[in-house]
Amino acid sequence: RKVHMVYVARAIHRLGPPLEAGHTPHWLRPVEAARILDVEGDREMVRRAMAAGLI
Repeated sequence: RKVHMVYVARAIHRLGPPLEAGHTPHWLRPVEAARILDVEGDREMVRRAMAAGLI
């Protein structure tokens, strides 16, 4: 069983390009993210954050 820590943050402004090659930022509405994220656990965390009113 894997334990995850999830943090909610608010984007303010871009400090620079992604630090890791091949990474691209995507700005999505939470509903879109809950639908298209690759990992089911990530999609579930977005759904839970929406249900809790965090995003």
